[in-house]
Amino acid sequence: MKIDQTPPSSKGFTLIEVTLAIAITAIALVGLMGLLPQGLKTLEAAGERAIEARIHQDILSEIMLTSWEKGKGGTPIDLLDGEIRRYDDQGIQLTDADNDKAIFTAKINILKKGSQLPVSVGGGASAGVNIPGDAVESANLRLVIVEIAAITDPSFDFGNPAFIKSIKTFRSLITKMGQDYTK
Repeated sequence: MKIDQTPPSSKGFTLIEVTLAIAITAIALVGLMGLLPQGLKTLEAAGERAIEARIHQDILSEIMLTSWEKGKGGTPIDLLDGEIRRYDDQGIQLTDADNDKAIFTAKINILKKGSQLPVSVGGGASAGVNIPGDAVESANLRLVIVEIAAITDPSFDFGNPAFIKSIKTFRSLITKMGQDYTK
């Protein structure tokens, strides 16, 4: 009878292999944990941009349905110029009674020739909107600049140059379609 004299094979990990595996895992976890704060900041910024875009679209939709026809006190569309509105954390417009819940403040600027441009876009006088090839301002086009700030203070001053970095601006051209939707 022949006896096998080869030592039994070891079927486990050595202490050194286990230690190296734990060290590699620890280094990877520390690296991943370091990415979490930046990822959360990016997620928060993306959410804020989405809400600001919703506010801009809400304002722009209302402006596009507003009459350009002159009435008592001017045109309804001109009455929206300079209006300040407050919004909650979901981009829903608040009533005056709910202003304490405001997270965002928006200012509407509907510009025509000679209007004052907002400080957030450089200030100065607006040249109006000219169709390429025309020398005069178009009576059927208006530039709308919506300024939005994630500011809870109701007395926030959009005209203060110190706050320019807090303001996001959205620019849009609107056109008079010839239809009065107010009737």
